[in-house]
Amino acid sequence: MKQKKVWVGMVITLVVLTAATALIMAQEPQESPLEQLLLQADELPAGSWVRHGVEPLTADDWPGSFVNAPTQAEGFLQGYWMEAVCPVRFRDAEGGAIVLNFVFRYQNEMQANAEFKRQVEYLKEGPGIEVVRAEWRNADDGLWGFAVQGTGSEGNTVCGFAGVRGNTLTILVVDGPPDPSVEELFGALVERTLQ
Repeated sequence: MKQKKVWVGMVITLVVLTAATALIMAQEPQESPLEQLLLQADELPAGSWVRHGVEPLTADDWPGSFVNAPTQAEGFLQGYWMEAVCPVRFRDAEGGAIVLNFVFRYQNEMQANAEFKRQVEYLKEGPGIEVVRAEWRNADDGLWGFAVQGTGSEGNTVCGFAGVRGNTLTILVVDGPPDPSVEELFGALVERTLQ
């Protein structure tokens, strides 16, 4: 009789553990904290200087001028941004390129995709820049993006990237002297964003 109670107790324990495991696995995965999706200081080239660390954005905030204000889009929940100056070469001298990185979360994927499409159209128009090259980019985990490179009104190199994954929109802007090193920096930062 004692042995039967032990077996019944073990079966009940096994059923409860199995049910709890199934419940935990059935829950939707937690979204990663939005600020962790920004470029981190240790992902920037050596000698970079972070001018604005990770700062939150509200619907009324918009520190950038290169892109439309995604904080005003339908379904905007939260956003973060950072700004850094990264070292680049220019005519055999050291210079700096400004890097702006933004991430935005929306209520659902449809809203994020709608804002992504709006940003892509804005990038295609080349606001204040003559677009030299534009290309679609994607990562294996579902991030889709569009990148442009061009020349600004003052002869500077301006590069922009907008990407969407689920209900999250990412924007990256690099603005620096007219030198291939700026395009190389942009390419490296886009690759990190796609990871």
